[in-house]
Order: sequence, then C-alpha cells, then structure tokens
Amino acid sequence: MPGPERSLGCYRCRSMKLKCDQQHPECKRCQRVKVTCPGYRHENNLIFVDVSNKIRERGSSQRPRHSRKPTTENAAGPLDNPRRSRNSSSASTSPPLTTSLLRTDWNQHALCRFMSEFTVGTDNLKANPGFLHNLPQLYGEARGRDLLLDNAVMAVSLAHHSNQSGSYDAALQARKLYGVSISLLNKELSEGNFQSETTLIAVLFLNYYQVFSDEHPTSDVCSMHSDALTMLLRTRGTSAQFLDPKVGGITRAAVYVAIYRNLTRRILPGPEVALFEKSLESYKETTWADTTIALASITRLLCRCDKLLEKKPSEGRASLALMELISRFKEEDKKYPYWYGSVALDPDRLETSFFEIVWVNSRRAARITLLQSLVDLTLRTHMHSDLQHRLKEMSRLRHMAEESILVMADEISINTSALLAEFESRRAKANRDGEPLGCVAIAYFLSLAPLGIAIGVKTLSEERRICIAGQLAIVSSRIGLRRPLREQWRR
Repeated sequence: MPGPERSLGCYRCRSMKLKCDQQHPECKRCQRVKVTCPGYRHENNLIFVDVSNKIRERGSSQRPRHSRKPTTENAAGPLDNPRRSRNSSSASTSPPLTTSLLRTDWNQHALCRFMSEFTVGTDNLKANPGFLHNLPQLYGEARGRDLLLDNAVMAVSLAHHSNQSGSYDAALQARKLYGVSISLLNKELSEGNFQSETTLIAVLFLNYYQVFSDEHPTSDVCSMHSDALTMLLRTRGTSAQFLDPKVGGITRAAVYVAIYRNLTRRILPGPEVALFEKSLESYKETTWADTTIALASITRLLCRCDKLLEKKPSEGRASLALMELISRFKEEDKKYPYWYGSVALDPDRLETSFFEIVWVNSRRAARITLLQSLVDLTLRTHMHSDLQHRLKEMSRLRHMAEESILVMADEISINTSALLAEFESRRAKANRDGEPLGCVAIAYFLSLAPLGIAIGVKTLSEERRICIAGQLAIVSSRIGLRRPLREQWRR
C-alpha cells in the first residue's frame, strides 16, 4: 500500500537518525564532516508497505461461520471419510514461521548460490585472507538446530536471489525471515548471549541484508547494524578471535565493516580495531594487513582534522597545532607504497590476485580521503595571519595533493576495469558451459567502497566520472543490488 515518506532528510542523516537541514545540493551536516552527501528522496516518492497478512487476518475474522447440523455421516467420525482425514491432518502439521524455517523450492538454490559466490577459502593467511570461509562449516553444523543463524543466513541468500531473479515471492520471504531474525536476536541479547558465534554471524548478516534489500544506498554499504557489530567484537575482548581457525573469517569480515564504517562516517576507531591491529603483528608485510592498519591510522587523522576545523581560526597555539597536523598528514602519506601502481591482475592465480587488487584499491581510496582533508588543512592556513609566510609552500602542497587524488582515482578505475574484463569473460564462459562462477560476486562486493569514494572526487573529469559510474552500475547489478547509483553521487 503506497504512502508518503516520513522523512525527507538526506540518506546519511536518516541512516544515522540525525536531524537534517535538507539544504540542496548537500546538507550542512555532511559538509561539516567533509563527506559526500548521498542526496535526498524526492518528496513525491512513495513507499510501499506490505499489508497482505493484515488483510487476510481481517478477512478471516469477518468471514461468517455457518453451523452445520450433525448428520449420520459427520457422527461417524473421520475414519469413515478418508479424504476428510487427509485434509485435516495436512492442515494441522504446517509449522509456523517463527519456530522453523519455511522451506521452498528456491531456498536451497539461493543458499548454494550465496555460499559459492560470497565465500572464499584460505589455507595461508599470508597469501590469501579469505572471506567468510568459516561460514559453510558453521552453518552446516547449526542448520536446523539454531533458528537465529538459520533465518539470518537464509534472509540474505533469498534477498540476493530475489534481486538476481526478480522474484517478488523470494523477496517477501526474505523480509519475513529478516523480521524473525530480529526477534530472535533481541531474545538472545536480552539473555546476555553477547559472545556466541551465532549472535555475531546474525548481526553481520542483518547488516548484509540491508545492502541487498535496498534499504540504504550502496555508498553506505556498512550501516544500520554496524554499531552492534562493534559492540559484540568489543565484548569478545581478545585479539585471538581474528585468527581463530573456527570463527576467524567471520570476525575479520565483521571488523572490516567497522573499519569502513569509521572511515566513511569519520568516527574514531574503537577498541575492537585496536585488537585487530594487535592481531596483525605477524602479517604486516601482507597487502591486506598493511591496508587495514593504514585505514585505521588514516581514520584517526581524519577525526583530528575534523575536530580542528570545527574550531575558530586563531593565532599562537592554534597555528602550531595546524602545522603539526599537516606534518602528520604528510608523514602518513609517505607510508603509501608506490609499487602499488604496478600491481596487476594475474588470471593464472585469480583468487589470490583479485584480493591484491581489491586491497590496493581500498588503500588508494583511503589515501584519497587523506589527501582531501590535507587540502582542507592547507586552505585553513589562509585564515591564520601568523602563517602568511608559508602560503606558497601550502599552495604547492595543495596542488600536489590534488594531482595525487586524480592519480589514485584513475588507478582505481583502471584496475577495476581489468577486474571486470576478466570476471565478465569468466561469467560468459560459466554461463556457456553451465559451471559455477566462484568468487566473482565477492570481488565485485569488495570493489563497491573504493569506487564509491573515487566517484566522489570533485575534480574528476566528466569522462572519468561517467566511466566510474558505469563500473559502479555493472558491479552493483552483478551482485544483485537494486539501486546501483544515484544521480546525486555523480555531482
């Protein structure tokens, strides 16, 4: 049933439940924290609320009940009427949705497809960190016995399946299972089960459901339940959880959500990120560990930058703090490995090679955010009268940062093009030969965040912006996201 949208604030303010001033083209809250405003829902847009269950309940309650006089046939009992006996027995054995998972013909297909496309195994973390590689075993052990895990995983699998196949029935069932999972999760949390693997997996998959069910724009792929994820990781309280052979793949996927949430929202990383950094001491030479540590370090600097820019410019200590922060930004930027520019996709070792491309692109995206804030800091020096003698130096630094931002955006686009070309050729071959696609979906899924940051660079040429927009649309459509790109993101 259509109805008016309750809030007309921008998508970022609505997802964070903050008041939005609704200024166009960007609200002041997004401008103040130096993030790209994802835009607004049009005031004439409608939302649709499923009220089919309420209509059925209302109709059944209003249906007149006709009394039937007992006859000889009725008094004989069900044994004299086998057809009536079969009907009554079949109707009494249908289980309610809240106690067991409703099985349909597409459930198994959706689950198998999700497991094959979104999990990547690993035997050596230094070569390949994997992704959700513990999930198939944990789900297989708990299936049918753990309703929370069963419903949460199936909700995401059906949401992904409905987007790929266009099945409204699968989407409706996924929504129901999502609601059941929320109820079961609330019960688990009320009983104090904060450290169980089931609770962590359920919250992680409820976050993924928000992405696949089109609840939020894809520019904010780590939202809604990310705060609960950070709380659960803190409660578990040890760095060994990220390298645990049983649940390490799950906890690493959860902390990645927290890290990207901190970077995009510019939130100071919490203890869970510090625990993860501690667990990476023996993996610092790997690309994925170096990128993870850099993302956390850059996020901390961005928070310091926002805090400084919120204050009114003044002389003396404020000028010294500004120059010290600029120096810290320059030191962090020097840590960027310039050999990343030579990283290329190797078709012969695709599953290892594409991870390198994804992590390098994430590092480039983080460097873009770092340099954008550095540009803002150099512009701030014009407001300090005691820093006038350093304006030429700051101007050169600003131009170098702006050039590096464009280079990073171009490299993200170029490497993503190579990734898309290789995977699209494999997709065509798989469709022709009837073979599974393997890790295609997870490669696309992990490419969303770098592309979202790259397209937000204001100095991009229109040609490059259109190219990145096309890549975002392809990536989103291939993994089954209904809303691949908004017009506001291109500006």
